[in-house]
Amino acid sequence: MTTLPGGCDSVRPELPALAADALEPAEAAPLRAHLEVCAACRAEYAAYLEALSGLAEEVAAEPPPSVRRRLVAAAQADAAGPARRRERLLLLGFAAALVLAIFSLAQGFALRQQLDRLQRWATDEYELWDFVLSPNLVVRPLRGTEAAPEAYGRLLFIPGRQRAALVVNRLPPLEGGRVYQAWLRRDGERISLGTFQTDESGRARLFFRLPPDFDTYQEMGVTIEPGGGSAGPGGVRVLVGSLKGGSD
Repeated sequence: MTTLPGGCDSVRPELPALAADALEPAEAAPLRAHLEVCAACRAEYAAYLEALSGLAEEVAAEPPPSVRRRLVAAAQADAAGPARRRERLLLLGFAAALVLAIFSLAQGFALRQQLDRLQRWATDEYELWDFVLSPNLVVRPLRGTEAAPEAYGRLLFIPGRQRAALVVNRLPPLEGGRVYQAWLRRDGERISLGTFQTDESGRARLFFRLPPDFDTYQEMGVTIEPGGGSAGPGGVRVLVGSLKGGSD
């Protein structure tokens, strides 16, 4: 079934690291080869992958208002300290729980460079929740085009802040070194927000700085471009959304 010494017993301890993208390509290759021929390990890997990527799915689908209200209320409950400090304490508590979850996943396999990648993953999750927990969060939906009808995304930003996040789902991974590139459009002008690639489940998030005149842009889109990105959008457009939505 596999050329790996130890068979499934040697593969299963590495599956959490593989799901978290915490292995080098040379380490991941024999594991992926094993998954192609082993249904049991493939099912276990899928469970890890779903657990790790579930948060992005929930955020892209937009959290229920009741959940956001409870989280924000918890951050504002203690009137003794500044509001921002209370929000930070709540976020730090979430980050601590996240770190504990990461270390529980790390048990049983060699750390090597895995912890560095897991730390970057945790930092992204922390920043994403920093947006979600804000009572001033604005969400703009992006819909899939004919080229990617199953795809969808959400632009998350907070008025007055320079940082924003794009969370996408159901965009298939690209081959041949190509990348997805995000754009803002204002009349005939377009500016790049950066490039990204999706994981095996079609999920990704991109953090970027908003231009000072962000409120003058009308639309956001995502196209497929050559590796490294393009000076202007020239590839197939897969996501598009208006920036002039109603109240959120």
